[in-house]
Amino acid sequence: LLARQYFSHSTSLLALAFALIHPGAYSLSAIYNEPVFLFLICTCFYSLKKDKYLLAGVFGALASLCRIEAVLVYVPIIYEFFRKRVEPEDGFWAPFYKKNFFSSFSRLWREPRVLWLFLVPFGSVLVLAYFKLISGNAFIFVQVHEANIYGHFGFPWQMLYATYLKGADTYLKEFPLHGLLLLVIIFSWKKVDWSLWVWMVAFWLFYTTNGNHSYLRYQVMCVPMFLALGRLLENQPVLKYLYMIASAGAMCFFSAMFINGYWVA
Repeated sequence: LLARQYFSHSTSLLALAFALIHPGAYSLSAIYNEPVFLFLICTCFYSLKKDKYLLAGVFGALASLCRIEAVLVYVPIIYEFFRKRVEPEDGFWAPFYKKNFFSSFSRLWREPRVLWLFLVPFGSVLVLAYFKLISGNAFIFVQVHEANIYGHFGFPWQMLYATYLKGADTYLKEFPLHGLLLLVIIFSWKKVDWSLWVWMVAFWLFYTTNGNHSYLRYQVMCVPMFLALGRLLENQPVLKYLYMIASAGAMCFFSAMFINGYWVA
Protein backbone atom coordinates (compact mmCIF):
# COMPACT_ATOMS: atom_id res chain seq x y z
CA LEU A 1 0.00 0.00 0.00
CA LEU A 2 2.84 2.40 0.78
CA ALA A 3 4.55 1.66 -2.54
CA ARG A 4 1.30 2.31 -4.41
CA GLN A 5 1.31 5.88 -3.06
CA TYR A 6 4.34 6.53 -5.27
CA PHE A 7 4.45 3.97 -8.10
CA SER A 8 2.39 1.72 -10.34
CA HIS A 9 1.17 -1.71 -9.33
CA SER A 10 3.94 -3.51 -11.26
CA THR A 11 6.70 -1.30 -9.82
CA SER A 12 5.32 -1.82 -6.32
CA LEU A 13 5.37 -5.60 -6.75
CA LEU A 14 8.94 -5.42 -8.03
CA ALA A 15 9.98 -3.37 -5.00
CA LEU A 16 8.34 -5.95 -2.72
CA ALA A 17 10.19 -8.75 -4.50
CA PHE A 18 13.50 -6.93 -4.02
CA ALA A 19 12.78 -6.65 -0.29
CA LEU A 20 11.93 -10.35 0.05
CA ILE A 21 15.11 -11.53 -1.69
CA HIS A 22 17.46 -9.10 0.03
CA PRO A 23 20.51 -10.96 1.45
CA GLY A 24 19.38 -10.13 4.97
CA ALA A 25 15.72 -11.02 4.43
CA TYR A 26 16.18 -14.21 6.48
CA SER A 27 15.75 -11.94 9.52
CA LEU A 28 12.10 -11.39 8.56
CA SER A 29 11.33 -14.95 9.66
CA ALA A 30 13.71 -15.03 12.63
CA ILE A 31 13.13 -13.87 16.20
CA TYR A 32 14.14 -10.28 15.51
CA ASN A 33 12.02 -7.16 15.70
CA GLU A 34 12.73 -6.05 12.12
CA PRO A 35 9.39 -7.38 10.74
CA VAL A 36 7.42 -5.56 13.43
CA PHE A 37 9.39 -2.36 12.88
CA LEU A 38 8.86 -2.58 9.11
CA PHE A 39 5.10 -2.94 9.55
CA LEU A 40 4.91 -0.03 12.00
CA ILE A 41 7.05 2.42 10.06
CA CYS A 42 5.38 1.61 6.73
CA THR A 43 1.96 2.11 8.31
CA CYS A 44 3.16 5.38 9.82
CA PHE A 45 4.29 6.72 6.44
CA TYR A 46 1.20 5.45 4.66
CA SER A 47 -1.01 7.24 7.20
CA LEU A 48 1.09 10.39 6.84
CA LYS A 49 0.68 10.33 3.05
CA LYS A 50 -3.08 9.98 3.58
CA ASP A 51 -3.12 12.91 6.08
CA LYS A 52 -4.26 10.58 8.86
CA TYR A 53 -2.09 12.18 11.50
CA LEU A 54 -3.44 10.35 14.54
CA LEU A 55 -2.66 6.97 12.98
CA ALA A 56 0.71 8.23 11.77
CA GLY A 57 1.54 9.39 15.30
CA VAL A 58 0.41 6.16 16.96
CA PHE A 59 2.24 3.83 14.59
CA GLY A 60 5.30 6.07 14.59
CA ALA A 61 5.36 6.00 18.39
CA LEU A 62 5.09 2.21 18.40
CA ALA A 63 7.96 2.06 15.89
CA SER A 64 10.01 4.26 18.24
CA LEU A 65 9.26 1.84 21.08
CA CYS A 66 10.29 -1.05 18.86
CA ARG A 67 13.78 0.18 17.89
CA ILE A 68 15.84 3.09 19.17
CA GLU A 69 17.08 3.63 15.58
CA ALA A 70 13.62 4.94 14.75
CA VAL A 71 15.09 8.38 15.45
CA LEU A 72 16.55 8.38 11.93
CA VAL A 73 13.02 8.21 10.50
CA TYR A 74 12.15 11.51 12.20
CA VAL A 75 14.07 13.26 9.42
CA PRO A 76 11.90 12.08 6.48
CA ILE A 77 8.74 12.49 8.59
CA ILE A 78 9.61 16.14 9.26
CA TYR A 79 10.54 16.66 5.62
CA GLU A 80 7.28 15.07 4.44
CA PHE A 81 5.33 17.36 6.79
CA PHE A 82 6.93 20.49 5.34
CA ARG A 83 6.52 19.20 1.79
CA LYS A 84 2.75 18.82 2.15
CA ARG A 85 2.16 22.36 0.89
CA VAL A 86 4.64 22.17 -1.98
CA GLU A 87 3.97 21.07 -5.54
CA PRO A 88 5.38 17.61 -6.43
CA GLU A 89 7.47 19.01 -9.27
CA ASP A 90 9.15 21.60 -7.05
CA GLY A 91 12.77 20.98 -6.10
CA PHE A 92 14.37 19.48 -3.03
CA TRP A 93 14.74 22.78 -1.18
CA ALA A 94 11.26 24.09 -1.98
CA PRO A 95 9.76 23.24 1.46
CA PHE A 96 12.34 25.50 3.10
CA TYR A 97 11.73 28.59 1.02
CA LYS A 98 10.54 31.28 3.39
CA LYS A 99 6.93 31.38 2.19
CA ASN A 100 6.50 27.60 2.08
CA PHE A 101 8.28 27.05 5.38
CA PHE A 102 6.14 29.48 7.37
CA SER A 103 2.98 28.27 5.65
CA SER A 104 3.75 24.71 6.71
CA PHE A 105 4.85 25.72 10.21
CA SER A 106 1.64 27.68 10.77
CA ARG A 107 -0.32 24.45 10.31
CA LEU A 108 0.63 23.57 13.89
CA TRP A 109 -2.04 25.99 15.13
CA ARG A 110 -4.25 26.20 12.05
CA GLU A 111 -4.66 22.41 11.85
CA PRO A 112 -4.34 21.04 15.40
CA ARG A 113 -4.70 17.46 14.13
CA VAL A 114 -1.10 17.56 12.83
CA LEU A 115 0.04 17.77 16.46
CA TRP A 116 -0.57 14.02 16.69
CA LEU A 117 2.77 13.64 14.90
CA PHE A 118 4.47 14.60 18.16
CA LEU A 119 3.49 11.14 19.38
CA VAL A 120 6.28 9.72 17.20
CA PRO A 121 9.23 10.94 19.34
CA PHE A 122 7.16 10.22 22.46
CA GLY A 123 7.90 6.53 21.90
CA SER A 124 11.63 7.23 22.09
CA VAL A 125 11.10 9.32 25.21
CA LEU A 126 9.37 6.36 26.88
CA VAL A 127 12.29 4.08 25.96
CA LEU A 128 14.77 6.55 27.48
CA ALA A 129 12.62 6.84 30.60
CA TYR A 130 12.59 3.06 30.91
CA PHE A 131 16.37 2.88 30.59
CA LYS A 132 16.65 5.60 33.24
CA LEU A 133 14.36 3.67 35.56
CA ILE A 134 16.17 0.34 35.36
CA SER A 135 19.77 1.53 35.03
CA GLY A 136 19.89 5.09 36.29
CA ASN A 137 21.13 6.27 32.88
CA ALA A 138 18.74 7.10 30.05
CA PHE A 139 21.54 6.66 27.52
CA ILE A 140 22.93 3.41 28.88
CA PHE A 141 22.64 1.90 25.40
CA VAL A 142 25.27 4.38 24.15
CA GLN A 143 27.70 3.21 26.84
CA VAL A 144 27.04 -0.42 25.95
CA HIS A 145 27.56 0.37 22.27
CA GLU A 146 30.80 2.23 22.94
CA ALA A 147 32.04 -0.57 25.20
CA ASN A 148 31.98 -2.93 22.23
CA ILE A 149 35.32 -3.05 20.47
CA TYR A 150 33.57 -2.06 17.23
CA GLY A 151 30.84 0.08 18.74
CA HIS A 152 32.04 3.61 18.13
CA PHE A 153 30.73 6.66 16.35
CA GLY A 154 32.71 8.56 13.74
CA PHE A 155 32.78 9.83 10.19
CA PRO A 156 31.59 7.43 7.47
CA TRP A 157 35.10 6.81 6.13
CA GLN A 158 36.32 5.99 9.65
CA MET A 159 33.54 3.51 10.27
CA LEU A 160 33.91 1.90 6.87
CA TYR A 161 37.63 1.48 7.54
CA ALA A 162 36.78 -0.04 10.91
CA THR A 163 34.52 -2.47 9.06
CA TYR A 164 37.45 -3.40 6.83
CA LEU A 165 39.60 -4.09 9.89
CA LYS A 166 37.04 -6.61 11.15
CA GLY A 167 38.16 -8.96 8.39
CA ALA A 168 36.96 -10.35 5.08
CA ASP A 169 34.08 -12.28 6.67
CA THR A 170 32.57 -8.91 7.61
CA TYR A 171 33.53 -6.42 4.92
CA LEU A 172 32.77 -8.79 2.03
CA LYS A 173 29.12 -8.89 3.08
CA GLU A 174 28.75 -5.28 4.29
CA PHE A 175 30.68 -3.19 1.76
CA PRO A 176 28.53 -4.30 -1.20
CA LEU A 177 25.39 -3.36 0.73
CA HIS A 178 26.72 0.08 1.71
CA GLY A 179 27.76 0.58 -1.91
CA LEU A 180 24.37 -0.57 -3.19
CA LEU A 181 22.47 1.96 -1.09
CA LEU A 182 24.87 4.75 -2.05
CA LEU A 183 24.40 3.96 -5.75
CA VAL A 184 20.62 3.92 -5.34
CA ILE A 185 20.79 7.31 -3.59
CA ILE A 186 22.87 8.77 -6.42
CA PHE A 187 20.85 7.38 -9.34
CA SER A 188 17.42 7.99 -7.78
CA TRP A 189 18.02 11.75 -7.49
CA LYS A 190 14.91 13.44 -8.92
CA LYS A 191 13.46 10.02 -9.83
CA VAL A 192 11.70 9.20 -6.57
CA ASP A 193 9.67 11.19 -4.08
CA TRP A 194 11.94 13.59 -2.19
CA SER A 195 10.80 12.21 1.17
CA LEU A 196 11.95 8.74 0.15
CA TRP A 197 15.27 10.15 -0.98
CA VAL A 198 15.76 11.95 2.35
CA TRP A 199 14.91 8.72 4.17
CA MET A 200 17.61 6.83 2.25
CA VAL A 201 20.25 9.48 2.94
CA ALA A 202 19.38 9.52 6.66
CA PHE A 203 19.61 5.73 6.76
CA TRP A 204 22.97 5.62 4.96
CA LEU A 205 24.49 8.30 7.19
CA PHE A 206 23.19 6.69 10.38
CA TYR A 207 24.63 3.28 9.60
CA THR A 208 27.94 4.54 8.25
CA THR A 209 28.69 6.77 11.25
CA ASN A 210 28.44 4.12 13.94
CA GLY A 211 30.22 0.81 14.22
CA ASN A 212 27.93 -2.19 13.92
CA HIS A 213 28.27 -5.73 12.71
CA SER A 214 24.68 -6.54 11.78
CA TYR A 215 24.20 -4.31 8.75
CA LEU A 216 23.26 -7.34 6.66
CA ARG A 217 19.90 -7.51 8.37
CA TYR A 218 19.62 -3.83 9.31
CA GLN A 219 19.41 -2.81 5.65
CA VAL A 220 16.20 -4.80 5.31
CA MET A 221 14.57 -1.92 7.19
CA CYS A 222 15.53 0.60 4.48
CA VAL A 223 12.09 0.64 2.85
CA PRO A 224 12.81 3.50 0.41
CA MET A 225 15.81 1.67 -1.05
CA PHE A 226 13.57 -1.12 -2.32
CA LEU A 227 11.03 1.35 -3.66
CA ALA A 228 13.76 3.27 -5.48
CA LEU A 229 15.29 0.05 -6.83
CA GLY A 230 11.93 -0.92 -8.24
CA ARG A 231 11.69 2.43 -9.98
CA LEU A 232 15.27 2.32 -11.32
CA LEU A 233 15.23 -1.26 -12.60
CA GLU A 234 11.67 -1.68 -13.84
CA ASN A 235 12.71 -0.88 -17.43
CA GLN A 236 16.19 -2.42 -17.22
CA PRO A 237 15.54 -6.18 -17.69
CA VAL A 238 19.19 -7.25 -17.80
CA LEU A 239 20.18 -5.35 -14.65
CA LYS A 240 16.93 -6.35 -12.96
CA TYR A 241 17.42 -10.09 -13.42
CA LEU A 242 21.15 -9.96 -12.66
CA TYR A 243 20.38 -8.16 -9.41
CA MET A 244 17.61 -10.60 -8.51
CA ILE A 245 19.83 -13.63 -9.15
CA ALA A 246 22.71 -12.19 -7.10
CA SER A 247 20.48 -11.01 -4.25
CA ALA A 248 18.42 -14.21 -4.05
CA GLY A 249 21.59 -16.31 -4.17
CA ALA A 250 23.13 -14.34 -1.31
CA MET A 251 19.90 -14.58 0.67
CA CYS A 252 19.84 -18.38 0.29
CA PHE A 253 23.50 -18.57 1.32
CA PHE A 254 23.08 -16.49 4.47
CA SER A 255 19.79 -18.20 5.31
CA ALA A 256 21.51 -21.60 5.16
CA MET A 257 24.28 -20.33 7.42
CA PHE A 258 21.77 -18.89 9.87
CA ILE A 259 19.67 -22.08 9.94
CA ASN A 260 22.79 -24.13 10.64
CA GLY A 261 23.71 -22.05 13.67
CA TYR A 262 26.24 -19.65 12.21
CA TRP A 263 26.08 -16.04 13.29
CA VAL A 264 25.81 -13.92 10.15
CA ALA A 265 24.35 -10.65 11.43
